[in-house]
Amino acid sequence: MRAYLLCLAAFFIMLRPVTALAQDTLTPPSLVEYVKADYPKEAFDSGIEGVVTAQIDVDENGLVTHVEIKEAAGHGFDEVAVDAMYGFVFFPATKDGEPIPARVLYRYTFFIEETEQEIEIDRAPPPAEDAVEEEIDGGIDDPVYETVVRARKPLREVTRREVTMREITRIPGTGGDALRAVQNLPGMARAPMISGALIVRGSAPEDTEVFFDSIPMPMLYHFGGLTSVINSDLLEQIDFYPGNYSVRYGGATGGIVDVFPRAPKTDRFHGYVDADIWDVGALVETPIGENWSVAVAARRSYIDGILNAVLPKDGGFELTTAPRYWDYQVAADYHPDRRDNLRLFLYGSDDKLVFVMGDDVADNPNLGGAVDVRLMFHNLQGRWNHVFSRTVSNTVNVGFGYQMNRGSLGEFIMFEERDLPLHLRDELVIDPGRIFILRTGLDGVLGRAKWKFRAPSDYPMEGTQWDPMGANTEWVEDEGEVFYYRPGWYGELELTAIPRWRLIYGLRVDYFARINDVGIDPRFVARYRIFDKTTLKAGFGLFHQAPGGAQANEEYGNPDLLYINAIHYGLGVEQQIFTNIEVGLEGFYKDISNMVVDSDRMVERDGSFVPEVYSNEGEGDVFGMEVLIKHYPTDRFFGWISYTLMKSGRIDHPGDDARLFDHDQTHILTVVASVVLGRGWEAGLRFRLASGDPSTPVVGSVYDADSDIYWPIHGEVNSTRRPLFHQLDLRVDKNLIVEDILKVAIYIDVQNVYNHKNVEGFRYSYDYSQKAYFHGLPVIPSLGLKIEY
Repeated sequence: MRAYLLCLAAFFIMLRPVTALAQDTLTPPSLVEYVKADYPKEAFDSGIEGVVTAQIDVDENGLVTHVEIKEAAGHGFDEVAVDAMYGFVFFPATKDGEPIPARVLYRYTFFIEETEQEIEIDRAPPPAEDAVEEEIDGGIDDPVYETVVRARKPLREVTRREVTMREITRIPGTGGDALRAVQNLPGMARAPMISGALIVRGSAPEDTEVFFDSIPMPMLYHFGGLTSVINSDLLEQIDFYPGNYSVRYGGATGGIVDVFPRAPKTDRFHGYVDADIWDVGALVETPIGENWSVAVAARRSYIDGILNAVLPKDGGFELTTAPRYWDYQVAADYHPDRRDNLRLFLYGSDDKLVFVMGDDVADNPNLGGAVDVRLMFHNLQGRWNHVFSRTVSNTVNVGFGYQMNRGSLGEFIMFEERDLPLHLRDELVIDPGRIFILRTGLDGVLGRAKWKFRAPSDYPMEGTQWDPMGANTEWVEDEGEVFYYRPGWYGELELTAIPRWRLIYGLRVDYFARINDVGIDPRFVARYRIFDKTTLKAGFGLFHQAPGGAQANEEYGNPDLLYINAIHYGLGVEQQIFTNIEVGLEGFYKDISNMVVDSDRMVERDGSFVPEVYSNEGEGDVFGMEVLIKHYPTDRFFGWISYTLMKSGRIDHPGDDARLFDHDQTHILTVVASVVLGRGWEAGLRFRLASGDPSTPVVGSVYDADSDIYWPIHGEVNSTRRPLFHQLDLRVDKNLIVEDILKVAIYIDVQNVYNHKNVEGFRYSYDYSQKAYFHGLPVIPSLGLKIEY
């Protein structure tokens, strides 16, 4: 691998233009790493825009040594622009191929954009060589660069957590992976070991939806949550809504994660190779003509050897293909004019895992043998945005895909499902000015699914235990095909005419063909700016979710199931302390009803009595508070401290005692910090502490002579907890500039620095008389290398 990367670096060096090596030729510096300038809050609140022009001195290493304002803008623009410029890194200017000091003229343009966007930074391409003026101190005088900073409009939701690209790539313990970064945000509970589950404010993982550019994603992570299925360098922003989200999203009662891709770069050809202990990947992107730009990325894992080395040897299983994955992405952007933009994105993933289970697993021969799992999908998405006028715009999103999941456990359990979904979203926005904003749209899916499976009939629901299978276990076998559809409409009126107030009224209507029912979801959000730096926020709304396909199946489920309902309530305050530091406090409550639970009753259906199997008798509630102290990214530092205090409970059937949710975590503390040390060095840490998940104790056992198995006797459901989880992760980055065309990044990302043995579960002796802890992963150092052209 090392030799391969060195060969690639040599190849990139040979690509350097011949003119850069010619005699008496000057090459201007080229900006390769910029820092976002924060839009001054006072100027933003007053609607003030500005342009800052500054002269930047760049040394022979590409580092900024001095910034001098040439044309001031005032209103706080000058200070934030200068702070950002001092964090810039350039490919140094060259003369006759040798690095030299240089001086450039840089312009920051700050303006308030009417459409809701994350902060963007666009850099104009470097000037042509004939634009270079006279030499000053051996350098180059005044090649002009320009950065445009668009400040996003104020939040419309009660809570939206935004993750910037700098935070995404520098959070320790994530390996620079964008989608793993969301697991560190307030409202997100810690998932079990090697699990990609998103557990949001006490909701089950299946209650949270993940979108890619407003179209549902078939899968978020590769096996075990090791890394996401999308290359992070192709992303622009990630929005996380823990509750009270807009009517743009439906079909979920938990949270929402929406991931947005960026347009491929348009200035010149770019490419890199990136490798760490888990996988190796590459990306290339380039403009094509005047209006097109494309990007292609791919990645392949080689982690089976790593996991075999770190997983415990006494777990009763042996990995043979563990896990093998690959993914790819192809992006194309067409921008013919200021009114139209077409974005195409093709991406796919393939995961395979095989391991052999020992005879002592659950002390049950039915569980012996091999486990073979494969997950695969391919998705093609398109987005067309058209601006009709200053006040009217429309966005169309279309997504079509193929998904296949299959697996087996020994000779008894197997499943296979194939899906061909077509997703469509069309949204019209009317924004006549500072009076109101109207959004309305259609959002739906239709497709065809096929399945076949063989499984025990008593597969457990949340909160129940799955005892080892005995000789008398009943089995369910089925295969079928179904055409499904779920059309939806939503409308939202945002009132902005009243000073300091922002009121959003929304309504969503969905039809779920699976249960032949209509869901009507009214939602409301209010934000009131008490003082210039203090905002109160509140919201409530109704959210519907259809039961699972197997649960509503006519043959082995209950076709009479109803919607799962949730009412979200939220109340909080946001306080800006300094320009880059904000404190937020929010209380939340969620009332859940019509939850699907097991049922042992007999009901009349089509003139005969049959087992009900499932019912909507379950209820639940979640309440708690979140505190967030965040330092927004500057040229030197970013970080946050978040704390969640929460309780999530369930009542499975009328008359039952309340119990804790399987993933209830009373305390969740996360500390993230990253600091730029200078000379290409950057260091960061992440510390996480969380209450252990609830656990149902085993209080005894009974011997079954027919199956020669001891059956456990369980105590009260979720009446105990696993020990407290805590872990420290560290990351150090070093950036180097090789010649004048390559940027080399070397990083080490160490998870579980002090090697704490976090408890992830229990193993019992054959008769359940003895119990032992099953621990999570030990300290794992990951060394990465990225060579970028």
